Amino acid sequence: MSQVNMTNGSSPGAGKRRVRVLIVENHLLVSEALSAMLADQPDIHVVGTASSRAEAMARLNAFSPDVALIDFHLADGTGVAVAETLRTLSQNIRILFVSRSDGEAVRLQALEAGASGFVHKSRAATELVSAIRAVAKGYVLFTPEEVASLLSLRRELTALEALTDREMEVLRLLRDGRSSHDIAQDLGIAYATVRVYIRAIEHKLGAHDKLGALARARELGLVD
Repeated sequence: MSQVNMTNGSSPGAGKRRVRVLIVENHLLVSEALSAMLADQPDIHVVGTASSRAEAMARLNAFSPDVALIDFHLADGTGVAVAETLRTLSQNIRILFVSRSDGEAVRLQALEAGASGFVHKSRAATELVSAIRAVAKGYVLFTPEEVASLLSLRRELTALEALTDREMEVLRLLRDGRSSHDIAQDLGIAYATVRVYIRAIEHKLGAHDKLGALARARELGLVD
């Protein structure tokens, strides 16, 4: 997460409207701890807590929060689904994921759900407070490098999902060193059809030829 300097020489919140925060957290103990910690901040006001998607929707309508702190695992679904719904209902709300879940796949889901940032629960309280203040001001806490990495991951995952069963079969035969004519004979299909499959594989994996497609497939773990 990028660091944003929020220091301006005066106490936070002095003479300013407080940031209205909604906590969407499946565990009551964590929710209460977050509420107590944020209660000490003069510029932040926790307007409500929720442990499920249904409760989050009700709190949104009742309190119009500026920032929603969301965990990934909730009583009736995922935090990603809640974030997407909140963003649909309120374009002004800022989403900040606060979770034990980690890794690029999780952060990609957060980014695609419209989140402004992600804070792991192992981080210091001061970091979370700074993140809340930053996203409330419109900052996005994903660095350009992190966004580029996550978008690259999305392309890779899309390639994994896009290959059909038949294309995977052709890919494995290419890995085994079979020629296009051999593959046509092995699968009982026309040579021209094999070429269509190979071109589709190359396109989906972002390769220019069969060797490039095989190399990319190995990088993605599609073949060994």
